[in-house]
This record gives sequence, structure tokens and C-alpha cells, in this order.
Amino acid sequence: MKVVIDLDGTTYEWEATARWMLRNIRGCTDPALNNESTSWEFISDHVNGNDWRWLWSEGVDLGLFRHGHVTTGAMTGVQKLKEMGHTLIVATSRPPSAMRDTLSWLDHHFGSANPYPWSGIHILSHGEPKSLVNGDLLVDDKPSNAAEWARAGREALLFGRKWNEGWDSTDHITRVDSWKDVVQWISTS
Repeated sequence: MKVVIDLDGTTYEWEATARWMLRNIRGCTDPALNNESTSWEFISDHVNGNDWRWLWSEGVDLGLFRHGHVTTGAMTGVQKLKEMGHTLIVATSRPPSAMRDTLSWLDHHFGSANPYPWSGIHILSHGEPKSLVNGDLLVDDKPSNAAEWARAGREALLFGRKWNEGWDSTDHITRVDSWKDVVQWISTS
């Protein structure tokens, strides 16, 4: 099976890194930034326009996509899927200025795996939909990406996060809460 894997929110803890940078580097003081995001627009709703623009310019330059944690279980889950014989492809939406950091982050966290897990890396920098990436299954935390994938008749696993709790499983979309769930779903499909 060709599995397309999103980074932010499924493999990389983007929102935690963004909140940390806004608080500790930019100096944002909104107490909500101490809590996990509860909606897709949570961070942009709790900072002013200048801080939001800073995150996507200077914040990117300072390592928004270079630093930060791997989602719990992602490294093991990705390796298990590769060992099971699946083709794994990264598809992520990032600004062009984050391309080098994205590749460095992937290499740092997954580069020592043998065999190397990724058969392709798609950094979508100009608003391209993930549904353009060739694959059988999408693992993503953004409901609209999963819905668009499902409309094409392909299966999607919606990685459970607080910001997508209102979405239930539907035709071609199944909620999963961990990388263990991802591996289990794929191994029984």
C-alpha cells in the first residue's frame, strides 16, 4: 500500500513548537498559549497579526520547522509500516523558506532508520491540495484534507487531535488516536 503521511500534527508537534516560540522567543503573553490548541485557528486567534506574521517569517528562520518534537510513536510506527512493505510518502504544506529545515528535520529523526522509510517527499508550498499526491491512504490531522482525499474514493486516517474532535468517522475516513492505531488499522486492512 502507498501511504501518504502528513507531518504537522501527525508526525511533528508543530503547534507545540509554534506556541513555545511565540511565548519564549516572541514574548506573547496570552495565557491560552500555555494550552494545547483546541481549534484549527487556535494560535492565530490568540496572537495579534504582527505576531502571526512573525511566526511565519522570522519564526520560520529561527527554526519553526527545524526544531520540535516527533509525535509519540511516530518513529516506531513509520518503521513498522516500512518493515511491513508499505511505500511511505511525506506530504506536508510548508512555506518555501522551510524546505531545507523540513528535509533536515526528517533526516535527523528518520535518517538513521534502515531501510530509509521515505520513498518520496512532497513539500507543498503553494497551496496545492494533498489529494494531488499519488497514494492509497492518507494519514493527516486536518479534517478538510481527509475529506478531500475521501471524496476521491481513497481511505484516510484522521489523526485525533483536540482541534478535530468534532469530526467522526465517515465513509473512507477513520479516526485514529495514536501511531499504534495507525499501524493496527493498516495491518488489518
